[in-house]
Amino acid sequence: MFILEKRKNKLELHGTPITSRVVIGEAYLFKQIDINGLLKNRYSLTDREISYELEKLGHALRKSKMQLEAARLQADNKTGKAAGGIFEAYICIIGDEVFLQKIKNNITEQRAAADYIIAKEIELLANASLASETNEITKNTLLTTLDIYYRLLRDLLNVEQVNHDFLRNTDNPVILVAERLVPSDIVSIKKEKVLGIIIEEGNPTSHVAILLKALKIPAIINVSGAGVLIKTGDVVALSGITGNIIVNPEKEELEDIKYKKSVYDQKNLKTAENKNLPCLTKDNIKIILEANVSTLEDAEDAFLNGAEGVGLVRSEIFYMTLEKIPSVEEEADFYKKLIICGKNKPITIRLLDIGADKNLPYLASIHEDNPELGTRGIRFLLKNTDLLKKQVMSILNASKTGPQPLVKILIPFVTTINDVDEAVKIIEEIAKEMGVNRDTYQIGIMVEIPAAALAINQFIHKVDFVSIGTNDLAQYVFAADRENNELNNYQQIYHPVVLGLIKSVADCARLNKKAVTVCGEIASDPVGASLLVGLGIQSLSMNPSAIPEIREALSGKYYKDLKIFADKALTCQDSSGILTLWNTFSSN
Repeated sequence: MFILEKRKNKLELHGTPITSRVVIGEAYLFKQIDINGLLKNRYSLTDREISYELEKLGHALRKSKMQLEAARLQADNKTGKAAGGIFEAYICIIGDEVFLQKIKNNITEQRAAADYIIAKEIELLANASLASETNEITKNTLLTTLDIYYRLLRDLLNVEQVNHDFLRNTDNPVILVAERLVPSDIVSIKKEKVLGIIIEEGNPTSHVAILLKALKIPAIINVSGAGVLIKTGDVVALSGITGNIIVNPEKEELEDIKYKKSVYDQKNLKTAENKNLPCLTKDNIKIILEANVSTLEDAEDAFLNGAEGVGLVRSEIFYMTLEKIPSVEEEADFYKKLIICGKNKPITIRLLDIGADKNLPYLASIHEDNPELGTRGIRFLLKNTDLLKKQVMSILNASKTGPQPLVKILIPFVTTINDVDEAVKIIEEIAKEMGVNRDTYQIGIMVEIPAAALAINQFIHKVDFVSIGTNDLAQYVFAADRENNELNNYQQIYHPVVLGLIKSVADCARLNKKAVTVCGEIASDPVGASLLVGLGIQSLSMNPSAIPEIREALSGKYYKDLKIFADKALTCQDSSGILTLWNTFSSN
């Protein structure tokens, strides 16, 4: 039972949701290390003190190694080895002599305490990871090293770990609030003691986020000021659906949240029961629901939620987990696991979409002043045809795993007919060399550049299917970087101009009897999914967790009504007008 004290003020916060659940509980603020305090406490050491600091460092290092080994075993046990591999990299880095020697040298050369030296490294890495020019892969590498330094610093200072006594002494499970957590914290958590987690820092692609998803712990990251604003004992309502957090809600508001939570939980039970039913509108129009996946764990979640296939495999994410280019066999094995996981449901594999903010450290990349308009996707692959050929060989190798045609090859960032002609030529040549018949696989293009959408009638005859990437399409229509928060008012994915382009592609595909799918974020939202179906899209690929909600939303509508809604939406002036129209439509 939650007792709301009058002295506690209500507070609303927002962050990035990681797992789609709603939880209510009392907060517990996890003790943090004061990095700024350590940096201010700088003093010169004597020779004897330096020896003592090196000894302390060695002891902390041994302790950290043992903890990481234990965390790896815990991750293996809790996720069936799905996430244990994360810790292999941590163990490798912390056991690297160069890593250790750097810290030792800094202690002796700067005559500074080990905690100061590590705090300084944390400050430098944190600043580097926040730099605007840092791409996503480099950022993840920096964050991994940052995690290791935090782990080492905790052991150096004997700071409590998340699985220590405070959780054993709580009568009720808590919502854990922290400025920062490391992967070993996540796997050591006893789920019966933690309802959910709020983290002030974080990255949706970080190892912490991956583990939270794998363990299905309700969590929100990137919650600015959480470690200062939320106190131990505060009542917290956390929505892993919207990313909203209400701290110390009013009594009536709390009761309303509890009621909505119970309705949501019941709804989830119902949708889980219906997960294997086809998605049919009330007038029996079938809508195919597929999933966008990056990992085998994503695919497992997708098929558990009733996905009818994988509409987008982000193959570059697989490459990002490796330290070198995979062999044909290694990559094919990854795709085979996806096929087996889906029990021979169709799998659409996007060719490497690297460039812009996605570069691989083991591949030479070109510095470009404007990478979003530079050498990415098929442009990069056509300049690196050996890489393209190896990937095509892997995909075609995997395609033999089940009934054919099962595997679809998706060409990213297509702009010109020449892009398609060159890519298709290479794919078909590789297939011929491998003895793979053309009718046993399909080739499609991503329509994510306005030029491709506007000239779709020229492209459609060259391919078997098209996938519309609405995230990039909106970005390039409005010339607004979707990673730039200052341009949020220009990032209108529901704008009639974007919807008009989607409709023209859908109409062209239908006239030419070619399949068309939308695989952008818009498909994961009931408003967006309803619009897309009304525009003529009958295949949607979305986040795995969104499938039950979208199935229920579309199954409760008539296709004829969705078409009326979409037609009216095209006449609106902007996104806000469409959302207003939706409110009227859904209430009726």
